Amino acid sequence: KLKGKHPNTVSYQSNAQEDAGMPFLHIIDCLPNLAQKFKIKARTTWTCLACDNPPEERMDDNISWIKFAYSGPDWHELQQKIDEWCDHSEVINKRCVCKMFINGQQLEEKKVPSTRHQKIYEVLGAPKILHIKTKTDELGRKAHINFSESVNMIGIRHTLKSAMLYSGTGSEGHWRSLIKETVGFGLYSDAHQPEHITSETALKLALRMSTDVIYICGGAKISSAQTTQGVVAIIYTGLRLNNPKNNCFIHAAVNSIVTNRYIMEE
Repeated sequence: KLKGKHPNTVSYQSNAQEDAGMPFLHIIDCLPNLAQKFKIKARTTWTCLACDNPPEERMDDNISWIKFAYSGPDWHELQQKIDEWCDHSEVINKRCVCKMFINGQQLEEKKVPSTRHQKIYEVLGAPKILHIKTKTDELGRKAHINFSESVNMIGIRHTLKSAMLYSGTGSEGHWRSLIKETVGFGLYSDAHQPEHITSETALKLALRMSTDVIYICGGAKISSAQTTQGVVAIIYTGLRLNNPKNNCFIHAAVNSIVTNRYIMEE
């Protein structure tokens, strides 16, 4: 099905995909109504500082994740990064209609001089499923984020449910899945038996390897059905035990399945 929906993605023809984040998003797109639960509603306004014209405004409800990039060697708390992302501003140069006319003559668009604008970005609506991505730059450096078991977005609490962890570089790396279970978290890898994580310290250390982290709106609801999630993860990671090229696909599938299952149980 992925080949059919994404025919231009060469890696789906060869099963040699290295980034589990992309097939995770593509699998989510294949699940009815689930993709909409990732959407964040935001507004951007630009106010010209050289005139009194009303600000320019754009609404955006097609944001499906938040991506953090490397910003230095210091580690940052996730809540702080979320707060900054949800409400931030900067001064930029941008064309305005106030400079479009000189001596009554309208200038060509490319000749209109820029003026200083106050650009404000603010989140208006939090998603049901909050997807955090940590981007690796061209030097192999990843955002230094201390993830927590819960985080607030514009006052709405989201609880950690799963994450994809990556160690290594390129085709030499390895993917693992961290899945919320009845007590603690299960750390699943097709290289060894599952590990059970219950301490906060061990959880934070594991999450420092994360590339894609999933939080779901609401409390840490645990139902009897969720006790079987470890079984689901074991089955999927075991499917390609002897085929490391498919390692990322397995973990993308595991995380998309448990995300959908959590939503159905909420």
